[in-house]
Amino acid sequence: MQEIGKTTLIECKLCGISEPLETLVDGVCIECTNEKKYSSAQVKNLNDVNQNSYLALGFFEFAIIATLMIVFFPFSLLFCIIFYGLENTKYIIIALLHDLLATIFAVFVILVPIAIILIIVIISFAK
Repeated sequence: MQEIGKTTLIECKLCGISEPLETLVDGVCIECTNEKKYSSAQVKNLNDVNQNSYLALGFFEFAIIATLMIVFFPFSLLFCIIFYGLENTKYIIIALLHDLLATIFAVFVILVPIAIILIIVIISFAK
């Protein structure tokens, strides 16, 4: 956020260009909304990432946080609530669940084809 005189400039969530606060609609500048460059799903996803900064962390950064949260589970949750507040703790838990679901999906995408191939190989050798 920048201030020039009495005008407050805020960056557009989509293109990143600083615009006066009055010209933004839900954090998106008029040019981006008029050009329809971005679908509503992209805008919603961008809003989610902007709100939850833990979803935008890199792999190793988030892996360290996730490992510490799981290893020290009840105490890490209490620590987050006391020092980060309920809102940031909620964002951490949502990011952990998001990562867990993505990991489970990736494992199934890899394991199911391998299991199918193994079943086909076992059946073909049994004959």
